[in-house]
Amino acid sequence: CYIESWTLSYVGIRGDEDREGYISKRTNIQSIFPYRQNIWSEDVVSKFFNFEIDRAVALTDNVDLGNRKSRFIDTLAKQVTPRYNQQSKLSELFASGVKETNYLIFEFLKTTTYPLAQESDFPLLENEDVIVRDDVFRILEESGVGVPAYYKKIDFEVEGKKGQYSRSRSGCYFCFFQQKIEWVWLYEQHPDLF
Repeated sequence: CYIESWTLSYVGIRGDEDREGYISKRTNIQSIFPYRQNIWSEDVVSKFFNFEIDRAVALTDNVDLGNRKSRFIDTLAKQVTPRYNQQSKLSELFASGVKETNYLIFEFLKTTTYPLAQESDFPLLENEDVIVRDDVFRILEESGVGVPAYYKKIDFEVEGKKGQYSRSRSGCYFCFFQQKIEWVWLYEQHPDLF
């Protein structure tokens, strides 16, 4: 059945957005964040850091870490604690090398049932680009597509005070990441939808 087939879900959350978004909990679906330094979902990172430390350190033999191998081993050997949390450990690994960290996590995935465990390689392992809002707008303008009109500022006036407003997200009415003002604006522009 196609529902149970291995699936990679590319989540389009930018590198400057500190959120996960909707992530499927189905075991056959793996979320990837291609626009971020950390392309892995929280569940993958958490399982990687909960992997037996000796086995995690052993993964360094399968990845070319160059002269930074001892730094990676030192970081991998550290326990996650309330003072040295998962994000701190991940940041330390990325500071030692983004590509190398991606390859270590990819090697770990081969010990799991995640969809990428079935693959021998994955192109995003080499990616170090972090795409932020300005990059998206630049890419849209340079490609000739242009920035969607809902991002362009419109003038408004409330009780004699003038201002400008533009959307921070697409026009998805179901999105729970909308700002309060966006819900108000959507209601004012489209009362029939509420």
